[in-house]
Amino acid sequence: MTALAAIGIAAQSHAAARVPDYADAPRQGVGACTTIPTTAAALSRARVLYEAGSYNAALDEVRRTLEAAPTAIGTNVAEQAAWLEAMCLHRLGDSRARDRFEQFLDAYPASLMRQDVMMCIADIEFEHNYAKALELYRRVDASALTSERHDEYDYRTAYCYLKLGDYDSAQTLMMSLRDKPEYRDAATFYLAYIAYAQRQYDTALEFFGQANTAEAPGDMTPYYLAQIYFVREDYSRSLDEARRILGRGTAGTAEFTAEANRIAGESLYHLDRFDEAVPHIRAYVDATIEPQPTSLYILGVSEYNSGEYANAVQTLRRVCDSPSAMGQNAYLYIGQALLKQNDTDAAIMAFDRAARMTFDNSARENAYYNYAVALSRGGSVPFGSSVKTFEEYLELFPESTHSDIVRRYIIAGYVTDRNYDAAIASINRTSNPSAEVLAAKQQVLYALGLRDLGAGRRGDAIARLEQALELARYDNKVAHETLMALGEAYLLDNQYTNAAENLKAYLQEASGKNANTRLAYYDLGYAELGLKHYGLAANAFRNVIDSPGSMSKHIVADAYTRLGDAHYYQKHWEQARKAYAHAFDMAPRTGDYPLFQQAVIASYTSDQAERLRLLQLLRKDFPSSSLMPEALLETAEAYQLSGDDENAERTLNDLTSKYPATQQGRQALLYLANIRADAGQKDEAATTYARLIREYPTSAEARQAAEVLKRYAAEAGEMERYEQFIAGIDNAPRLEAAESDRLSFEAAEEQYLNGRGIAPMRRYLKNYPKGHNRHRALAYLMDEASERQATDEAYKYASAIVKEYPDAEAAEDALAIVAAYDYAQGRQGNARDAWVKLSQRASTPENANAARMGLMRIARDQGDANALREAAQSVLSSSTLGAQDKTEAAFSMGLAEHLADNDNDARQIWSKLAKDASDIYGAKAAVYLAQNYLDHQMNDEALTTAEAFTASGTPHQYWLARGFIILSDAMRAKGKVFEADEYLRAVRSNYTGDEADIFDAIDSRLGGK
Repeated sequence: MTALAAIGIAAQSHAAARVPDYADAPRQGVGACTTIPTTAAALSRARVLYEAGSYNAALDEVRRTLEAAPTAIGTNVAEQAAWLEAMCLHRLGDSRARDRFEQFLDAYPASLMRQDVMMCIADIEFEHNYAKALELYRRVDASALTSERHDEYDYRTAYCYLKLGDYDSAQTLMMSLRDKPEYRDAATFYLAYIAYAQRQYDTALEFFGQANTAEAPGDMTPYYLAQIYFVREDYSRSLDEARRILGRGTAGTAEFTAEANRIAGESLYHLDRFDEAVPHIRAYVDATIEPQPTSLYILGVSEYNSGEYANAVQTLRRVCDSPSAMGQNAYLYIGQALLKQNDTDAAIMAFDRAARMTFDNSARENAYYNYAVALSRGGSVPFGSSVKTFEEYLELFPESTHSDIVRRYIIAGYVTDRNYDAAIASINRTSNPSAEVLAAKQQVLYALGLRDLGAGRRGDAIARLEQALELARYDNKVAHETLMALGEAYLLDNQYTNAAENLKAYLQEASGKNANTRLAYYDLGYAELGLKHYGLAANAFRNVIDSPGSMSKHIVADAYTRLGDAHYYQKHWEQARKAYAHAFDMAPRTGDYPLFQQAVIASYTSDQAERLRLLQLLRKDFPSSSLMPEALLETAEAYQLSGDDENAERTLNDLTSKYPATQQGRQALLYLANIRADAGQKDEAATTYARLIREYPTSAEARQAAEVLKRYAAEAGEMERYEQFIAGIDNAPRLEAAESDRLSFEAAEEQYLNGRGIAPMRRYLKNYPKGHNRHRALAYLMDEASERQATDEAYKYASAIVKEYPDAEAAEDALAIVAAYDYAQGRQGNARDAWVKLSQRASTPENANAARMGLMRIARDQGDANALREAAQSVLSSSTLGAQDKTEAAFSMGLAEHLADNDNDARQIWSKLAKDASDIYGAKAAVYLAQNYLDHQMNDEALTTAEAFTASGTPHQYWLARGFIILSDAMRAKGKVFEADEYLRAVRSNYTGDEADIFDAIDSRLGGK
């Protein structure tokens, strides 16, 4: 550690120029005048008492004189009595004195005592307001005063100038007073002080040498001599003078005593007498509100050397903001003290700050090295790059004795530093990387791939993981786990062949004890399903079911469901049924899909009674299931096949009533019409067909109905009536398409489906803007734009479908696109309307879930607790919900409970989600949970939660920044102010985001620090 002298302590130690309190320098008394007029015999007793100092008795005599009738005393006597009364009050310190003097001036404007009285008024102000006193003294005609009073006038005026910092004016008057015996000593002392305040130390020493130190104000001479000698680094003499002040107990005030202790302590420190210095420094610090940084530094270093690490941190943190070598060294000591207390995160931030300061190169080098030590013990800087820090170190100190150690830390830093992008960039700049560096690169690429995968960036994840796999030979364990992650990434990207290849490669090397083995089989099952390799899929899911290990009940239940799917697609009805039954038994609360599938299987085995039983159970236990429209359609068919046409029609009517806008609702109408036609009820059938065309003219079902009605009309010879009916309905199916229209569309469709581009479809739409196949062309163009993520274009086509063909098969997907786009653009009202329509028309679980998710987000944005709880419950009740949607819905449920003031319930939900900070809603949950703890003064829980989250390696940088801010708040609440501030400074320096709320939150807490 550098010596204190080397870091500029002496340069800071010149005490602010203090003016000693006004001393009783020789004078004629407070406002004393020359003699008391003797013209009135009645005032003789008062005058004698006044001159004897018996002011109360004199005041009584004066008042008896003034109480006499005005005719009994002359004007001159009254004037003298009024003057003497004011003077007695003044001498007694009575606040009424000033009023009496003012009254005297008003009553006797031509009095010979007028100037003296004006000076008395100035004397009163002199006791507490030098600026006002100086103003009043300047109004006095000093030439009208006696010589003694004139000298006092000069002295007091000079002292006012001194107190107000006008040293030149004060010096001129004090020089003139040196010729006055009564004022010589005081004037000499103040001339010395003026020279001291102006840093003219030679002149000050000359005058202080002539000062009378036996009485005030000259008895304070040793204090100023101590200051001068200290500034001149003559520490032996500064120590002698400071001890002279302290030793004789005449320091005057606590302020001067404290400063004398500082000079003594710091002088001893510079004389290498550390043990003697500390008691003086501590006495100074304890007595001072804002101690000098130099003394705090000495005290903090002493506490560190004595093993008082917590006290050292608290003391030195008051120094470290100083932009100087001392502040830099303070950070270094703080870091070392925190490291001694095993607070590695706070320590590494202190070392980071010291390393960024450039005042003391030796301290900087030590800071870099200690940064490495703290890093090796698990410390980290928010959003910091240890790799970058170490590279800076080697660049600045290439010949350092620690350079080899730091190079090894760089390799470790590639892995431990969570700023992976900076780490990989640094590795890529290495010209001849060693095997150790390439192994680190492999691990960093793997970590980056996982981060991208957790953030939903599947393409980036695949690219990173493939690069990591190219380096497989450097670390077999990382290579093995990379296969698993890559398989999952390909699966989520619907690249089933690649997913299966990587997952199989992973399983070939996996041991049965590996925690990820079961998950790999689970993912492989999904990949094989996607490839329609149903037998292989069944084998994979059986591996999960037979040895589930620690996998959750819900995942195992889903494995049974997908095993059922694999058997179902192979038409292994009994095996499928058993698998679905197991799935339902394991998770009955979300078992609507396996229950429904069992009913479908019963239809294939012609067991209509079992089919009806299962469907009725589904309707009873899952009334809000997204499968309900399809279940009602299945129920109607089961009744019809059982010969129960009455219940079949009742069920179909129920379906058209409850779910009229769904595809199944339209199919039910068509089904009803067909039943009536089969029963020979042609008129009733025709009415139902006509209703279907009127209400859903753009639907596929309307086109089928139109074909039947057209046949009926032809048979009855009523084609003209049919044509009139169709013409009266907007967008109703026309009789036939023009040949060129049909051929153009079919050619465009063939080219698109065979991968030869979408341009012909655009040309079709341009050439046939009202074409017969316009709705199908719009659907193809919408799907193609969505795949390209051309959201504006997809929205245009989807909007056209929703507006022109609201009953078309593609209208559901179009509604989902329109709602999502409007929501992203901030048009929440439009989005809500679209999602409500989608919820009413959804014929697939996917679209039903999309509608429910959208409505939940609207409720969440609006802060409506009841609506949010209801929407979240609706989402969570679905058995076909994806994992990401489940966590979002669970987070929203927690938020609903919080908004309803059910914070215990909210915390329970968020606590579960916060365990997976790689998920965006897990990260949000961790931040909300920590803030909730903090809001309820549960500071320990807030600190624990925030620490766990910020150490989790979450890829969600914005929420990580929020987490660090809450961590800082929790530390501040527990009294760890230094650590709290350093976390905020680190985020402010290193966070690369530009969100204003992050920086506003930091600035509001740090202020100007």
